[in-house]
Amino acid sequence: MATGRFPRQASAGVSRSEARPLYSSGAATNVGFGLDSYYQVTKSSAIMVGASGLRLGGAPADGALYTNRWQAILYGGYAIRF
Repeated sequence: MATGRFPRQASAGVSRSEARPLYSSGAATNVGFGLDSYYQVTKSSAIMVGASGLRLGGAPADGALYTNRWQAILYGGYAIRF
């Protein structure tokens, strides 16, 4: 039953102590690197693997979207040419 009183929360179930300030964009220099490999299995198919990393700088790293400055990606795939 609703009493008309709301709990002390900032919004969307986040308490005031957990809330972050609003994000404002700014300039940044990001540094990235990667390594990709491609192996042709047959004339029409191939296996791909790779890894990359990105170090966020400036405003993006300080914003609410990311919890750390380093972003790592590992991937693999199989391609078939039609």
